Amino acid sequence: MTGPEPLASRVAAYIAEHALLEPGQAVLALVSGGADSACAWGLLRELGYAVEALHVEHGLRGEEGLADAAHCAGLGATVVAVDVEAGPNVEARARAARYAAAREHAGGRPIVTGHTLSDQAETVLYRLVSSSGARAIRAMRPSAAGVVRPLLCATAGDTRAWCADHGIEPREDRTNADERLRRNLIRHEVMPALLRVHPGAERNLARSAELLGELDELVRELAREHVEPRISLPDLDELPRALRVLVLREAAERAAGRPLRLPRALTAKLEAMAARRKGVERLSLARDLEAVRDRATLAFVPPGTRMIDSTPP
Repeated sequence: MTGPEPLASRVAAYIAEHALLEPGQAVLALVSGGADSACAWGLLRELGYAVEALHVEHGLRGEEGLADAAHCAGLGATVVAVDVEAGPNVEARARAARYAAAREHAGGRPIVTGHTLSDQAETVLYRLVSSSGARAIRAMRPSAAGVVRPLLCATAGDTRAWCADHGIEPREDRTNADERLRRNLIRHEVMPALLRVHPGAERNLARSAELLGELDELVRELAREHVEPRISLPDLDELPRALRVLVLREAAERAAGRPLRLPRALTAKLEAMAARRKGVERLSLARDLEAVRDRATLAFVPPGTRMIDSTPP
């Protein structure tokens, strides 16, 4: 009977499967001092990559944060400090500052993080209860916007075991035990309950996120084929209803230049407007975007934009 496949082999296979990195490529690993990022840093070195580690000190955790920075520096990481003031949404602002510092330091190199399959499962659960739609639930991708996540094939238990096997004692962030933070509540209360329901809960949730991501990419590609600056309403009528709705949403987002959250009621109004043919109608979708329909076409434009009627005389 053979034992489990070594973590290094699993990660190497995952990197190859998703074409995340070239062999021996130079990368920048973001490290916090915890088990996950320490494992990512060590595994990539073990696999022959040219790894520089970077620790970003946000100045939010006082002496404990400084101790984490000193710990990482002692292991050979570069440490940079950023200013993040306390206040609302501090986690998001700290994350944005961290990635901004990493991109500046990386100089075009891929940025490696220690996100694991366990993080993926927690993210899926959080978004499942706080958002809707395949795009929201798809969670983290193996590679996106220059950030690479080679440990999405490994659990948090795997990274802790790897650190123990290699004599690495990771730092523990005390805020990870604070269940007032929603992610910690999922980690300490919800996920253990789900693992009692089924031991493969983490992997199944993460795999579902991956499949939903592939499905979302497919349907968006199908929708893009029908998106034009001015959408022909007769052509739109010929599409299946589900694809019509996706085309309208994709066109709106393209015009806005950002993701849009269109409530179901507003989407229904947009769909109904696209089905009518009399006169000219306008529908506000956001403070800087409205849909305008004449008798033959529909377009998404800034509010108040004057449209030339495309209807043949």
